Amino acid sequence: MANIHTNKFPLIISAASGNGSNNYIIGDPSPGVVGTIVVQIHTTAPGTIAVTPKARIMGITGDVPAFGPIAYLSLISGGAAVAGGTYSTAALAGGVIGDLIHIPASGMDISLEVALTDGVHVINVRKILGAAA
Repeated sequence: MANIHTNKFPLIISAASGNGSNNYIIGDPSPGVVGTIVVQIHTTAPGTIAVTPKARIMGITGDVPAFGPIAYLSLISGGAAVAGGTYSTAALAGGVIGDLIHIPASGMDISLEVALTDGVHVINVRKILGAAA
C-alpha cells in the first residue's frame, strides 16, 4: 500500500485503473483555521470497498509517524440517515448513495486508507473552513 498525495476529486477507485488499495493523503482544510473535511463514497459498479479515515498532526513529511484511525461524524451510513449524527471509526463502504461523513481536521493532515476488492467507487472530498464536526 502506497502513500499518495492527492487533491483531485472525485477520485475514481477501481482494480482496472490500478489505484485500488492505497493511503490517499488529502491534507488539511487550511493551516490555522478551524476546519472539517466532508467525504462521500458511492459505488458505480458493484463491488466491495473499505475506506478508513486517518489523521496525524499537520506538516509532517515522510512516513513517520504513520497515519492513525480518527473518529468521524457519520451523517449517512449504508444509504440511511444517521439520526443526530454519530461518531464512529468503522471503515466506510460504498453503495448507491454511499456513506457521508464529516472529519474534524483542525491542525491535522487527513488521509483515506482504501482497501478495494472489486467494483468501481467514487470518493468525493470537500474541505470546509470554519466548520467544526
